[in-house]
Amino acid sequence: MNEQDEMIVGPVDIDVVEVRPLESFRIWVRFNDGEQGEIDLAEYAEKSWFQPWQERTVFESVRISSYDALIWGDDPDESDMAVCILSLYMELTGKSWEDLDRRTSLQSVNA
Repeated sequence: MNEQDEMIVGPVDIDVVEVRPLESFRIWVRFNDGEQGEIDLAEYAEKSWFQPWQERTVFESVRISSYDALIWGDDPDESDMAVCILSLYMELTGKSWEDLDRRTSLQSVNA
């Protein structure tokens, strides 16, 4: 294995390519690797900074940010209501940080 093979190229390349709000603080997401499904965000809705979700139009404003998060609110760069895409991916797939780290290592070896 040469130096390039051992180098980890950076964070796992997982992105949300589509998101839709559903009822009861649930969202449907599709990731760039084909994984897709519903995720329950009700536990987030109980947190003080997500209280604006109580207004349905705010929850329905979910969108994909340019910095690997799903966001809600008016300002796409300054949203206090953000959820990490990798956290959502792990919740949906049941994968761990270690699984994603191994995947990153394998991507760099195969590059």
